[in-house]
Amino acid sequence: MNNLTKKILKTIGIVLCAIVLIPVLFILFLTLIEYKPKSEEKISINGNATYLQAQLNQEFSVITWNVGYGALGKTADYFMDGGTKVNTADKKLVNTNIQNIASIIKEESPNLILLQEVDEKSTRSKKVNQRKFFAENFKNFQETYAYNFKVLFVPYPIPPIGKVKAGIQTLSKYQISDSKRISLPCPFSWPLRIANLKRALLVNRIKIQNSDKELVIVNLHLEAYDSGEGKIAQTKLLRDILQKETEKG
Repeated sequence: MNNLTKKILKTIGIVLCAIVLIPVLFILFLTLIEYKPKSEEKISINGNATYLQAQLNQEFSVITWNVGYGALGKTADYFMDGGTKVNTADKKLVNTNIQNIASIIKEESPNLILLQEVDEKSTRSKKVNQRKFFAENFKNFQETYAYNFKVLFVPYPIPPIGKVKAGIQTLSKYQISDSKRISLPCPFSWPLRIANLKRALLVNRIKIQNSDKELVIVNLHLEAYDSGEGKIAQTKLLRDILQKETEKG
């Protein structure tokens, strides 16, 4: 075997090793930095509410809205929903969508706003900070936010989803006395788990005037793309929590 042939074979060997090793090293890196929330975590409460407490025998209104990170409007053709695209909106459309959502919510004038798929800094929504946008648009509301999708880089499909930093957001005209993130069961095993959502309940407590009871508000976004086991396990945990709260009166 002459020197040229050896060099060619060596080069081919190096290329093949790189093709195998780079993805393996990248998966190991994502594993090391994987978002691993505790089963329960205290959540910070931000801003100033309009009312100190909720009132007995008084109606209040709630809006819950999966905002689809501002990119899943009527023109979207998202691959996870049977479409063909990963990137479903440019920055202008993302901003237009969340502005329109905020306008509709303001028209309805609710006391409580429960939002899902609110991006903080993600490739899929052109790094528009939607959490900050909604908090600033509802200044007379207290705000809580819990991550449920935090991955440095989601490597699939092609083009890849990229960085995701997203969660669920609750805005309340009533002062929130306590806020917790409660982890939901994750149906995915390694390595799929490392680039997937870590879903959760965002549980806020509001005091009721002249009562020892509380108004308990649960914001959630259950599993959407598993084979069914995840939704069942997550719904069971939700039911158990709601049952315990009901038993308290």
